[in-house]
Amino acid sequence: MRLVFLLIFLSAFPIFSQQSQMERASSLFAQKKYQQVKAILQDEVKQNSSPEVKALLAETHGNLREWDAAIALYEDLVALFPRDAELQFKYGGVMARKAESGSRVKALMLVGKIKKSFLKSADLNPKHIDVRWGLIEFYTTVPAILGGSTSKAFQCARELLKISPLEGHFALAYLYDLEDEPQKAQENLRKTVPYFKNLQTVERNQLNYLIGKVCGDFNVDLENGIERMKTYIQDYGVKDGVPVSKAYYQMAKLYRLKGDRPAASIWIKKALQSDSKSKLALEERKIINML
Repeated sequence: MRLVFLLIFLSAFPIFSQQSQMERASSLFAQKKYQQVKAILQDEVKQNSSPEVKALLAETHGNLREWDAAIALYEDLVALFPRDAELQFKYGGVMARKAESGSRVKALMLVGKIKKSFLKSADLNPKHIDVRWGLIEFYTTVPAILGGSTSKAFQCARELLKISPLEGHFALAYLYDLEDEPQKAQENLRKTVPYFKNLQTVERNQLNYLIGKVCGDFNVDLENGIERMKTYIQDYGVKDGVPVSKAYYQMAKLYRLKGDRPAASIWIKKALQSDSKSKLALEERKIINML
């Protein structure tokens, strides 16, 4: 009986070890200790190439801006799970980031794959917010000859409007700003304000930045704006498009509007330490110094 128990225990040990390693890696990932996560999972994947291990390792490579490694893993995962909308979106996302950071030739080679992956994700999940933002970025940055289209970008924004009016108005404001129609952009930004009151935590960190910025731009709900911007800074990662230096500037502006000069001075100093040539931050420092 003791021998049977020992054999069962020994055969189960790799499973316990695997769970322990994954739990440890997940905990470190939540703490943004990506190099440590990578070290654990690169060893783990040699013994256990489960989708869970590959998915976490792929996301880790993405956060470390190791695009090729992330792409290779997501390529395997979408082959295994072709109808997983989130995997299709992340696959397209890491390819898009590689295209942004690489040579023009490499970017051109990826355009078709990025579009295909985003469109498949959107088709698989009609309520997927992130992928529609991804498509808006795609359609507004890629030349028309390669698939860029302002009308399709607006179509995605209108889809967002049905899924989430808050996200939709932000998307329309973004597009009208690109089209040099500031009045329509401002109208859509104003339409977002009523949604702030009952909004709790949000999944997209970029939304925290946008809400905080609108609070500052229209001088409304400043406390909420400050909390949103703090959350954006705290949770800032590679997926967030707006540089953290701009969030520091927005914090300075929010505190200045609130009449808190000491806090505004601290944040504008951080903003200029991150980007010493920012015209907005330099101008904001002058205004703060006049308080």
